[in-house]
Amino acid sequence: MGVGTQEMNNISLGAARFAIVFSAAYRMVELIFKNEYTLVNFFVNITMDMAKLAISTQITTAITSGLVTAALTTGTSVMLVALGVFSVGVLAALLLYWLDDKFGISELIIRDLKFHRRTKVETRSSQPVFNNWKALSRG
Repeated sequence: MGVGTQEMNNISLGAARFAIVFSAAYRMVELIFKNEYTLVNFFVNITMDMAKLAISTQITTAITSGLVTAALTTGTSVMLVALGVFSVGVLAALLLYWLDDKFGISELIIRDLKFHRRTKVETRSSQPVFNNWKALSRG
């Protein structure tokens, strides 16, 4: 619990670090133990977790920045204010996870990345020796 803008920023930074490390550890356990969980799933899920973290942090900051100052100047307990900010952050994160589950954004990205096949474009040279090199060589 910190009082002041600098302390609130330090707390947010520490919480973001913890959330990223926790997300990476959780996704690593999923990668190890789930059958059909690939590296595409791993990297997309970590990226989506970081995006949700950034968005929920910004939402929480936007909602609570003025309210924290007003609550602290009226004499509200610092613990009560910290619990209020925490609950707003949790609600914002839960809303983002619910939206992701409802619209299937992560699954859509994973599916598109897994089934995206790049078609090989045949390059032609102006010299016929290089164009026929494949037929002439064993490779």
